[in-house]
Amino acid sequence: MYMLPIKAAMGTQNEIISEEDYAKLFPNVEIIVNLNSELLSALQERIESWSPHQKIGDVFCKRVRTCILYSYTLLTACHCLGTIV
Repeated sequence: MYMLPIKAAMGTQNEIISEEDYAKLFPNVEIIVNLNSELLSALQERIESWSPHQKIGDVFCKRVRTCILYSYTLLTACHCLGTIV
């Protein structure tokens, strides 16, 4: 992942960006990666036991609270652009 080398260099003389800029550029990324992994796992599990009447809506409904985190991250994307430019 591209973030790991950037994060590893923080606080060293090879620092690429500050911790503050890292937080602006990658808000909640570690959490979102974990949530995406959980969602993928749940969907794969559902597909493995698929039937003609199978549905996947409940998989998403169980994770509706995570949508708030995604929304926040998207809303802060404009802030990220200001950090990059």
